[in-house]
Amino acid sequence: MSDATRGWLESLVFFFGLFAFTIAEALLLVWFQRKKGVSVGKSLVLAFVPNILSVVLGIFLFFIYMGLSVVIGFSDEPPVKIDTFIFFVIIGTFLFPVILLILVKRLLIRLLEPGGIRRPWTYSILASISFFMVTITSLQFSTYLLSPE
Repeated sequence: MSDATRGWLESLVFFFGLFAFTIAEALLLVWFQRKKGVSVGKSLVLAFVPNILSVVLGIFLFFIYMGLSVVIGFSDEPPVKIDTFIFFVIIGTFLFPVILLILVKRLLIRLLEPGGIRRPWTYSILASISFFMVTITSLQFSTYLLSPE
């Protein structure tokens, strides 16, 4: 299998994991809130909007960080210490999307007021961490399976 085909398959697995988890989260919200009469639309908005927003902004931020890394790496005298910059790039790349997802989920819970969520901060944190664990794990698993031996 060529490297390009492997790259496309890994991207497909990532997006499959993203949409599968988001749909499962929306269905779980509908199931939890069936007694409250919360609409499916609110559950879909609460599941899809934060997940897609955090992935899009996370990828955008990653490209900005990589561009800055290339600029600093090729400059004769870097304006910052390289080790410190790379540390903050790695921390920012991983933490920003998770924190953004937690905050957006909490904000949407407050705005949409679904009835079945008793502890909104706990739900936001657990759903966000679970989302990233599922998508990253599915990507790593597919990379392992598709790698040539």
